[in-house]
Amino acid sequence: MQIFEYKIPFKTPFRWKSREVKFRRGIIIASETSRGGSLALGEAAPLAGHSTDTLPATRSQLVQNRSIFQELLHQCSTLEHWNQELDEHDLTPSARFALDSLFMMHHAFEQQLLPQQLLFPDFVRSFSLNGTIGIHDVQQVLEQTKTWYDKGFRTIKYKSSRDFDKLFEAVKQVRTAYPDLTLRIDVNGQWNLQEALNHLEKLNPLDIEYCEQPLPPDQWEELKELTNRSNVPVALDESLMDFRALDHAVKTFAAPFLIIKPMLFGSWSTLIQHLRKAKENGMNIVLSSLLDSGIARLSYVTLASGVGSPGYAQGLATGQLLKQDLLDLNSMSHNGIMDMPASIESIQRLLQKMKTSHLKKLSETDPP
Repeated sequence: MQIFEYKIPFKTPFRWKSREVKFRRGIIIASETSRGGSLALGEAAPLAGHSTDTLPATRSQLVQNRSIFQELLHQCSTLEHWNQELDEHDLTPSARFALDSLFMMHHAFEQQLLPQQLLFPDFVRSFSLNGTIGIHDVQQVLEQTKTWYDKGFRTIKYKSSRDFDKLFEAVKQVRTAYPDLTLRIDVNGQWNLQEALNHLEKLNPLDIEYCEQPLPPDQWEELKELTNRSNVPVALDESLMDFRALDHAVKTFAAPFLIIKPMLFGSWSTLIQHLRKAKENGMNIVLSSLLDSGIARLSYVTLASGVGSPGYAQGLATGQLLKQDLLDLNSMSHNGIMDMPASIESIQRLLQKMKTSHLKKLSETDPP
């Protein structure tokens, strides 16, 4: 098993929790299969300020236990056996996610199956994607909306600042110009309960699909009250940082929409179980990225095909934020629609085009 680290600049640096973010860092793990030397991949990319784990801790676990994981990869013939073995290791969520990604791709290639076929008795062959736009100048928002619209996207998420009047005016003009668009807004926990009730009442006539994280992440009682009182559906994002929070959200029906960033949770099997319970409880699932590379997003696509809610756009069109993505998924999407790979050969051809200029190979002697 080979391990690489990457550092890719964003096209435009952005502010995240009072600091400027210029680069995306992460780790790629790779292993060849016995069938023609096909390369299986996994990505571990915790995001500072959002993930509960860190890149140094994740790197250390993967590098120091490389030989153990390589041996398990070939010893475990079933997902159940793999889970039993990895559950014995106290792994960071990002490390576990990368290893599960590697296992699913490796064993799918070995069995000449798509990863979806190993995981789900039934999965969708395609799903829609949403575009994302930050609220700045209203005219700029309209221009960016037209760009997404002309590409075929019919769901767009607008990320709000504290200036509600600017958000309202921009969304109102977008609704007038594009009556067929599905609109989402993302507040990143910037409102209090009374502000949320007032703002969502004003936004309600604009037919908003959902408002993402209107309140701070830990305000569970207030979020539940808002869900019960608002005519605009509520979605949770930053509230869902780990399985404990996800379990609480599902048991209490904290909101009708759950925005899931799989890298935060680790185990694929455990995440799938939780999301199936959420759907049985009447909740809708939208998968989203942590602004990671196309290697992680390819794993998210696999998961979204089986546990994402049909009829709702998934939040996986984020590769354009990087100056150079490791894996270009554009060949899998068209007109705002993500298509599942038709065969393992199509996945293998995609992986052969991986860009390696940002990868640095890691060894056990590299400093943490």
